[in-house]
Amino acid sequence: MQATYYQYYFTKGNGQKKYWVDLRPFLQKYCSWKTPVFKSKFEHAGERLYLIHTVGDQYLFLHTLDNEIIKKIDSKNLTLGDLKTYLAGDSAGFASYLNFREDFFGIACKVLSPRGATFSNYINQVIEALKLPYKFHAVALTHQMQRKDISKLSRVGKITVELQRDNQLHEDLVEFISGKTGQNYAEVGPIEITIRPEKRLGNIKAILQGVSSQIGQKGVTDFEARAVTAVADKVIDVYLVGEGAVRHPISGDTDAKIQRDFDKQMSKNALLQEKLTEMRSNANVQKTTFADLDNPTKPRT
Repeated sequence: MQATYYQYYFTKGNGQKKYWVDLRPFLQKYCSWKTPVFKSKFEHAGERLYLIHTVGDQYLFLHTLDNEIIKKIDSKNLTLGDLKTYLAGDSAGFASYLNFREDFFGIACKVLSPRGATFSNYINQVIEALKLPYKFHAVALTHQMQRKDISKLSRVGKITVELQRDNQLHEDLVEFISGKTGQNYAEVGPIEITIRPEKRLGNIKAILQGVSSQIGQKGVTDFEARAVTAVADKVIDVYLVGEGAVRHPISGDTDAKIQRDFDKQMSKNALLQEKLTEMRSNANVQKTTFADLDNPTKPRT
């Protein structure tokens, strides 16, 4: 599974002011309710959504079309273990692991698992159904490296570049590869270039520096590399154009092991810590509590 991270905050009513409110008390209350009719209301893209507590501050977030799972969840007869057995099937449904802290969360997904945007939509559906005057916002934590900082990389692996027609090298590259000159290139789209080291642990940092100086700035829509930074001391995706999500693999064959891996990453991942420090320095978001969100009224069904 690949984990990505989101900061989250709330707005109230039609206001624009942003509030940091710890969502964990709300999630604990909500997941403890035995209200199958209420919890069966929430869907996204035609699939039923469910949130189930596992251990600690970790939750299983599921979307499914499988009627057997829906019936068993709705009848309160499905244990967490039963659910995981069903999810082992190819068509039952797909789940993500969510791990929460007071102002951010990580979500570990497989290819077809629900993502952060779906979870945000889900929480807002629940809040609206409970008639609470808040809106939940989740914003991905992303990063970008300045080209001048390439020299700080310890090792560089695969390099990917995408050049649009207005880039200074686009026409020259098309002419060189095609052997044709003076042609009309109106139907030629972007050029994608991938450069890989000869060996798995090869270092093509000098090539990355050369590419950076040659391609210029205009018409470069993708420029990234797999690299090891001195700070992280591990391979990450470095984005030199645009922004990429703060992400890393999550492993573990039990809920407890997945929780421990999240705990380790949340405390030791240097890039994540850097983005959290940057996020928390934002004076435009006020830290507070909302009593009706911390202790929502349980619906009757």
